Amino acid sequence: MFLENNMVDNFSALEKSLDEFISKLDANLFGIGIDYKEDRLDPFVLIGKQFSTEEETKKPIRFLKNRIFNYLKSKQNCPAPYYYKVNGLLYNEFKKSNYLVESFL
Repeated sequence: MFLENNMVDNFSALEKSLDEFISKLDANLFGIGIDYKEDRLDPFVLIGKQFSTEEETKKPIRFLKNRIFNYLKSKQNCPAPYYYKVNGLLYNEFKKSNYLVESFL
């Protein structure tokens, strides 16, 4: 029971952190004066140590990927420097079955 309640609290914290992460990613992709140097944000650090076992981390990773992929899907027709700003693993996985309109210098 304690472990289940703890995981719910951890997911609440992850969800809040992920909202902030997506907001920051959006600002990096579409904000004024975008810096095109490679500066990828790593969302996997949001999972941190609160999910201790490999089995416990599978669900939050899936959740994280779904949220970021949904965000990218909603923005895929908007030109932006996705290659430079989206985490490399997530970028490559998303591009396998989707497209993004890239902008470059």
